[in-house]
Amino acid sequence: MSWSISLKVAVAGLVAAFLILSGFGPGAVPFIPKQSYTDALTAHWSAATVMRSAVLGGDYPLWQDVIFYESPFAANPLNKTSYPLQWLVVLLPASLHLSVMVLLHLGIAGAGMWAWARSLDLRPEAAAL
Repeated sequence: MSWSISLKVAVAGLVAAFLILSGFGPGAVPFIPKQSYTDALTAHWSAATVMRSAVLGGDYPLWQDVIFYESPFAANPLNKTSYPLQWLVVLLPASLHLSVMVLLHLGIAGAGMWAWARSLDLRPEAAAL
């Protein structure tokens, strides 16, 4: 087994251990274990559910008539209606969508950090860290 393959396996194992220990699981909303509150449930899951139901119903979600006696939905930056990755909610259920978004963001951030570290001529071990 070459050093680069063992390094990749070690990094993948560390990432998997971090995700499992931080409460990440399939079909579950990303939530820190034993915490009583998370923005993922109060803001992002509900926004994903409203957007999914509106789009699948053939409408663009301009207003949210469920809370705050009709508040703007598309104009709220937390609802991310203009964010391309948010539109995955049309294909996936809300909880799985949030988990996939977390994985995609971690992957994009990791790839960017790897590219930046390697552009500084750091060794692969340092870039992986």
